[in-house]
Amino acid sequence: MIDSIIHFPKPRNKAWTVLGSASRAQAAPPRAFHFACLMLVVAIGLAAPRVQAASQAVIGAGPTKGFHLEDYYRGVPGQKDKIKVRISGAEAYYQLGSSSIPIKGLRVEFYDLSGKTNLLIEAEDCIYSKVQEQDFATSTNRLRVTSGGGELQLEGQGFLWRKNADVLTVSNATRALIQRKQPVEITSRGSEFSQTERRVSFWDKVRAHDPEMDITSEWLTIKLRATNSAMETVSSESQVEQIVAETNVVVSLPDQQTETRSDRAEYQFENGQDRVELTGHPTWKRAEREGSADRLLFDRHTKLFIAQGNSYAKLPSGDMIQSSDLFQSLAQPTNRAPVAAHTNEFVEIRADESRLWTNGAVFKGLVRANETDVAAEPVRLSCGLLTITNSSPTAKFDVLTLVNDVVIEQGRTNIHASRLDYDKSRQIAKFSGKVAWQMGPQSGAADLIRFNTEHREMSARDHASLFLQLDQSAHSLIPGFASTNAAATNRPRSLKIICDQYDWEPGLAMFRGGVRVTELAAGQAEGTLSCELLVVRMATNSVQIESLLAETNVQYTIAPNEHATNAMFRKLDCQRLVGEFERGAPIRMVAENGVQVHLKDGIVHGDRLNYDISKEQAELTGSPSVESSMGTMTCPIIYLDLKAHTIWTPNYRVVMPLKSRKNPVKP
Repeated sequence: MIDSIIHFPKPRNKAWTVLGSASRAQAAPPRAFHFACLMLVVAIGLAAPRVQAASQAVIGAGPTKGFHLEDYYRGVPGQKDKIKVRISGAEAYYQLGSSSIPIKGLRVEFYDLSGKTNLLIEAEDCIYSKVQEQDFATSTNRLRVTSGGGELQLEGQGFLWRKNADVLTVSNATRALIQRKQPVEITSRGSEFSQTERRVSFWDKVRAHDPEMDITSEWLTIKLRATNSAMETVSSESQVEQIVAETNVVVSLPDQQTETRSDRAEYQFENGQDRVELTGHPTWKRAEREGSADRLLFDRHTKLFIAQGNSYAKLPSGDMIQSSDLFQSLAQPTNRAPVAAHTNEFVEIRADESRLWTNGAVFKGLVRANETDVAAEPVRLSCGLLTITNSSPTAKFDVLTLVNDVVIEQGRTNIHASRLDYDKSRQIAKFSGKVAWQMGPQSGAADLIRFNTEHREMSARDHASLFLQLDQSAHSLIPGFASTNAAATNRPRSLKIICDQYDWEPGLAMFRGGVRVTELAAGQAEGTLSCELLVVRMATNSVQIESLLAETNVQYTIAPNEHATNAMFRKLDCQRLVGEFERGAPIRMVAENGVQVHLKDGIVHGDRLNYDISKEQAELTGSPSVESSMGTMTCPIIYLDLKAHTIWTPNYRVVMPLKSRKNPVKP
């Protein structure tokens, strides 16, 4: 058992007496004030030992000054007993027949086994009373609690301790200071501690504040861990198991310009973590950004926000790829004018889960984003993972990454890919993994497509293809070669291009490696141009061809269809082909090096073919020759009349109907 001894000075009033012998083996001090202070201390995370003692009977009346009460740890044989608790007061007053004892200047000191003070409790005054076997201690004045090392300070105005229920209530102006790595100050109108439940509650205008975070609520509860021993010395930080704030909870992070609101916030300290969980319709706001979720988690060490379940975020449109950035790059093959970027729109993002930290965000699950651009068609985005990296909490994004089934849409424009990496500083957007895009009638595909949004440049690599709807005024690449049938004119024309790679910039397109261009009229193939390099110059913001250059193994073949029945030519081979256009209409074609013109009945050879499209005449030079079933003819120059379907030379004229092989070639 714990030994105790009571020291009273000689009373001034002779009616004040002490009955019974207060021996150290039998007597024990009153517990009221000891427990009143003890409850408050434990509420903040410090365990104080219980003093087990019997009640002390007194009779008579009058003040007693300078009293003190001491409790001791059980002594070890051969060693001196060590003090555990010392309770003292400036003055106590007892009246005969009264159940209340006023005490002034209360002071309670707790000691550990080494003799070091680990807790100090001070009260200006209090009244101890006993009503129907219920013990109470009350005061309307200040109460102050200080741990031995200063880890804890708590004070309040007015308190009530109910001994039998082990509950201490501070009624007004509660203030607690917990010294951690970041000191925490808690203020409220009142507080209550339950020793049995190891819980302290703060209510009414509660505020918990440290240098990095501020929280306000209507209720705040601190749950303490149970101690293993009555003699265990515990620090305030190690004993806090959980802190819960409820009702109108607002958490502010001034240095991050962040604020959250919810019905409930729970602080968890397990395994060295310092994390806050927000539930009950939680929302967050950081500068211009805001969002919500079913559940929010905030890690104070990493400053990471995790939004789980129906995650929603609203970001400035500058935090994403805007239509003015990306889709105007896709718009190069059209005659649409660039659309100006808007600065007051936002992007709404919905996902299964999102993670936001100081300089970025990650959205996971089924991610969907919509641009709230009221001045144009909204941009819609979906993917499985979206990552945004910022240089600062308020800066626009630096790097944007989308992964898994990436789809970006705006009206009739869309892009599908497996991945998108966008570097804002370089203004480079890179799509990879079976990329396909469409903008109105224009479309394309490749394994990798790269956009330079600043210069409106586009490049495609590996298995690249491009479909271009030409202007209404467009003609065949080589008119007269493809068709002479009047029914074939004035039909919608387009180009289907397949190659290893291509690069597109305003006014210029370059295609490399296994280039194959199919001319289509009303969806029907007319001719095919193949080569290893194709360079096409166009008018800005239009698919109106101004010139083309084809090099290496150039071949133009007419497709067999009803519109090519009267065509004079079947195929053109050369190593270099140059075309000149005027307002989208070809006016001249020059073929060089190993030129072969395959006719319906024969082949014309030469080193250079100069085709004047306006006159529908071609001139073949460089040791030209005509090879047919009737034999071979050589001459200095050969002229081809596409309109008359004839071949002739300057010195004499030869008429050779192409449908008849019986007519000889006459000199």
